Amino acid sequence: MSFMDKINKLTLPTTILIASIILGGFYYATQISKQNSIERQQQVKIAQEQLEKENLEKILNDCLSSADWKYLSVFERISRISNPGQWENMPVSITSYNIMGDTSVEKQQNLKLWKNERDECFKK
Repeated sequence: MSFMDKINKLTLPTTILIASIILGGFYYATQISKQNSIERQQQVKIAQEQLEKENLEKILNDCLSSADWKYLSVFERISRISNPGQWENMPVSITSYNIMGDTSVEKQQNLKLWKNERDECFKK
């Protein structure tokens, strides 16, 4: 058996081995690309959900603030405008709704309206 016969016998297996390695590399690269794409899609979805949650919280807070502001007494409105830092993030209690000149029936009606308006915010 000559040297050329030995080389010819090894050529086919070597070619198959090299082709398999190349095809395996392409397959591996494709799988990595798919995985990265899936991870990016999940990150985008999480970011969108977070943004939607923040938007809903802002809408709810704006609605509640609007309802609270509507039923504050004139004195409390002036206090909140002149000292905004003092009132930031402070919940408004029902007892602070002291509207000057209201009779107790009017106060009760205003409290009921205030509660209804705040309840509507949670239904949206």
